[in-house]
Amino acid sequence: MSDPMQQKTFKLRTKQELTFSTFVSPELEPNALQPIYNFLATKDLEKIFYLWGSKGSGKSHILQSANNYATKIGHKAMYICLKHPAIIKPEIFESLEQFE
Repeated sequence: MSDPMQQKTFKLRTKQELTFSTFVSPELEPNALQPIYNFLATKDLEKIFYLWGSKGSGKSHILQSANNYATKIGHKAMYICLKHPAIIKPEIFESLEQFE
């Protein structure tokens, strides 16, 4: 039986908006993200965008930054984190055709 007076902890943190300007990498060349800007600025988003890198290299940060940037310039974009697939409900995938 647990102690009813035991303190509970919660994972609380302020989530900053992830942008390309908040991405920091000592290995990144100055204009390395320019192809992503160019891709997102095109009207033809049916092209494939492939992002790869080692664990911890910032792929999720760049992907969320791209999503935020696309939204700001008028595209309909959505980022769905699949890190914990057990908690994802099928309803989240309904109406995804409205997104570019």
